[in-house]
This record gives sequence, structure tokens and C-alpha cells, in this order.
Amino acid sequence: MARVCWQLGAPPKRRVEPLVYSVLEASSLPRDLLGIEGVDTSPTIVRAEGFRSFLWMGWKSGSADLLLFTVCGNGQAWLEAFSTTVSGSAGGWFRAELKPPRLFPAYRFIVVSSGVQVVRSKLIGLMQEVF
Repeated sequence: MARVCWQLGAPPKRRVEPLVYSVLEASSLPRDLLGIEGVDTSPTIVRAEGFRSFLWMGWKSGSADLLLFTVCGNGQAWLEAFSTTVSGSAGGWFRAELKPPRLFPAYRFIVVSSGVQVVRSKLIGLMQEVF
């Protein structure tokens, strides 16, 4: 029998919040996860101060790479950005964890692909709670 001890109390719990389910046609034209084309200033999600990281997972129909470009801000201006690239074969599943440099109230998630393909995805927010 194994015994586990925590010096500072219980381990932190992570709460999971589904944020966006989307089916979109990714191409070289920037499009956010909600399907809005172009470089728009409206956020994909708001009231997101509590999210420590995001999990983006899904399926892509083509073999072209996907770039998920994320901009963070306060609702008035976009302040910082980070990105991740997803590679894989046609008809493949993907998963990427996105960790913002710090907490922000608003995020815009923009998808760009080097070739035209359908992307079915889900974005999940992870909150860390300490009990």
C-alpha cells in the first residue's frame, strides 16, 4: 500500500470549462475559431481572467500545417500574442496546450492553414483552484 503525503495541504485541482466548439474551413485567410474571417478586433472569448491555460483539440481533413495564433488583451486593446503550430497527416487528430504569458480578460484565437482544409475543434479553458 502506497502512502501519499502533501506538505501544504491538498494538491491543486484543475477545473475544465468547454469554451468553443467549431467546424471551419481553414485556409491562408485568417479566421477565428468562431468562423469570423479576417483580422477583426472582437474577442473569441471574454471574462477569461481565471484561465491558466487552454487546450485546443480536434481533427483536420488535410495534411497542411495549422497555425493557431492567439492575441490577448483587456477588451480595449490587444497587448500580447503567442502561437502554436499543429502538424500531422490528413484525417489526423491533434491536441495542443496553450499557456498565455499571464492572465488576460479577453482572447482571440485565429487559425491559418497553408492549404485549404476542414477543421473540427474544441477549445477548453483550464482553471487552477487551490483548496
